[in-house]
Amino acid sequence: MTRLGKTSLASALLALAYLVANARGEVQTVRAQTYTVATEESMLFGEIRVFPIPVEDAVGSIDAESPDGIVVLGLSRGKIARKAVRFKTVLGSLPGLDVEHCLPVFKGTMFGYTQKRMFLLFDMRSKACIDIPVCTRHEQSVEGAYLVDSTAILFDIIDRRGSGGDVPKWGPDGPRLPTADGPYIKSATRILQLYGVAGKPLPQRTFPGYGVGYRPPVAAAQSTVFLFDDSVRTVVAMDRSLATIDHPLSHCPREGKGGLRRLQTLAVHPRLPLAVLVDRSREKNGDYIVYSATWTDGKPAIAPVPGISGEVTNLSFSPDGSWLVLYAESYPGEYDEPVYPTAFPVKASSPPTLGAPRQLVGTGLFAVANGVWCAGPQSFVAYDGGGQLFKWQLDATGP
Repeated sequence: MTRLGKTSLASALLALAYLVANARGEVQTVRAQTYTVATEESMLFGEIRVFPIPVEDAVGSIDAESPDGIVVLGLSRGKIARKAVRFKTVLGSLPGLDVEHCLPVFKGTMFGYTQKRMFLLFDMRSKACIDIPVCTRHEQSVEGAYLVDSTAILFDIIDRRGSGGDVPKWGPDGPRLPTADGPYIKSATRILQLYGVAGKPLPQRTFPGYGVGYRPPVAAAQSTVFLFDDSVRTVVAMDRSLATIDHPLSHCPREGKGGLRRLQTLAVHPRLPLAVLVDRSREKNGDYIVYSATWTDGKPAIAPVPGISGEVTNLSFSPDGSWLVLYAESYPGEYDEPVYPTAFPVKASSPPTLGAPRQLVGTGLFAVANGVWCAGPQSFVAYDGGGQLFKWQLDATGP
């Protein structure tokens, strides 16, 4: 019996599969290749951000010395090889150096990332860059970007105009934080906006305001958009027109009497009937629990994934679907020890499951962040905040 209450036979069998798979003892470790990407002087100009690009054994970055393009950071020969690549833009240069949310490579040559209120779409073959003004108001910002399929991108937009006449005050870097006089926003409106890969706007859907202390997670995969509905404590599925549809994942949490508590994040596999959900109790500093949900042959099942503790964030399936990487921090906010990702092999069984975890380790002194996938061979690459990139090879054959 899981923490969701009475389970179906499918959920019980899924839970048993996880108990058997994780009964082997010690967690294996995968050590990183380390690359120095920034000096103490260069880090004064801001945090290094990397993103996936359609170049084997490389990730992309941007810097002030290449305002009209990106910098390819090659990682194939034990040290970083830098190469600037220019792109044709309407303005003649990229609109700013910030990188917020990045997409995986798609259609073989295309990639992109968001800034505060826009999205930059690159085509490595034509060397063209399109800037898409995703937000239409100054009070809006892009909080997430997701690849729905090879022809559509989903943007998660937050409108902070508030409710009841509470209009936010704006400073030079965006909305100011609540002051001693009280918060200026009682709630925020969420807008899900679809765009085609050529920059054409597709349907959008607005959701009612919610408190600023909690933002229900959203995900997209397999031509479907998923959003957690806190009022009914389940995942709602939508098609490419953002109309609500019936999906087996929506029925997984309903198998138990209690349902999900307050979902923090979720990730859906790019091809298999598999999703990973991170739930948390509604109490302050509540505990986290990670669930694996499957719907093989349309039969929903859900079970806890053992061996994960602490605050769990940043779930990411690899492009080929053979790995899941997440961050599990035992003591959030305390950085006496660096925080490294944990990787789980994905078993394409029936139903699909996560295998025994591998702890990814490096030699840095800082918390690892900004992890992305690169190809040839498939690897997970992350920046440590202290001038180093770590690369862990995670392809279909294993680390």
